[in-house]
Amino acid sequence: MLISSRNALERNPSTVAKLNEEQIRDVLLIGLNTQFEGNVGGEVFNGAGKTDILVRVDDRNIFIGECKIWKGPKTVTDALNQLLSYLVWRDTKAALLIFIRSGHIASITATAVTAIRAHPKLQAPRSPRRRGPPRLRCSREQRLRPPDRPQSAYDLRKQDFRR
Repeated sequence: MLISSRNALERNPSTVAKLNEEQIRDVLLIGLNTQFEGNVGGEVFNGAGKTDILVRVDDRNIFIGECKIWKGPKTVTDALNQLLSYLVWRDTKAALLIFIRSGHIASITATAVTAIRAHPKLQAPRSPRRRGPPRLRCSREQRLRPPDRPQSAYDLRKQDFRR
């Protein structure tokens, strides 16, 4: 669902060009609520704060998302720390959604991946034969798959910046 939303926003960056982080998040909440029949909220208390996106079904959190506009590698480090503080031991699926407004998308994505891999809670790398992103380890042995793939990066640059 979030990947489809990302693709739609990337095809129409002018739609969200003047929106701030919370307003872009609200656009995503609309789509998520159509899929999860109203079980999605924004700025919902969980753990040590309020999550940007929380999907709760049958009194269980099935996804927690933190949205950030890219402002450099510190964006990733700070946002991951924030996201981890929102998780409780039962939470198993979470992601950082990065909105990129300018710059070279491949370079920014690579920089974000480097910041994730440098995070102190990163587990040992997976074996080369095992597919998937690396995981972060947090309290009570929870695991969070960090958004080290382009699926979590939203290219919201205006058309004239693209090559």
